[in-house]
Amino acid sequence: MRRILIRLKILMDYLIFLFKRILSRREYKLFERKPFDESVGTLYKIEDWQWRESNKSSSYKKQLTGKIDMNKASEIHKWVLNNIIYTKDEILYSQKDYWATSNEVLEKGSGDCEDIGIAHWRLFRDAGFPDDSIFIGLLVNHAFAGIQIPEENDFWVLDNGYLSYSIVKASQLFPQKGKLLCGFNLFDVWSY
Repeated sequence: MRRILIRLKILMDYLIFLFKRILSRREYKLFERKPFDESVGTLYKIEDWQWRESNKSSSYKKQLTGKIDMNKASEIHKWVLNNIIYTKDEILYSQKDYWATSNEVLEKGSGDCEDIGIAHWRLFRDAGFPDDSIFIGLLVNHAFAGIQIPEENDFWVLDNGYLSYSIVKASQLFPQKGKLLCGFNLFDVWSY
């Protein structure tokens, strides 16, 4: 009986989280993003990560103000590349595909591609970057951190070295837009 009550509470918390998320959605006019319409499995993984990440800290409120500082972004990128070691989920978590929270990645000092993107995202957030500009980008079999460039229809890609060790504009890295599956952060999910 106790297990059932605990599971019901977890389910209710998750439903409340989803309901609040639906109510807080707004249309993006600055960035050319569209609602995410890809596979349910990917959306489930993203929403599960968002829920677990938001439950790690009650202080996560959407930061609409802030400044994109590319010098600071470069420092963060170098720190992540030097301090977060690429390690497969099977080794770290004994699971085929586990999306760690930012605390898990930073505490362990290791993770796979989306975990390294999540570490970038968290450190950008802690540095005061606005939430509408920072995200994790997904390809079919890879993930990276991104910083949207407000004045342009482009963004910076900060990768773990699979695509590039340098900070590169997406328009240079992905000349064909079809390669990018989606972008997400703690508050939103979208397609490009």
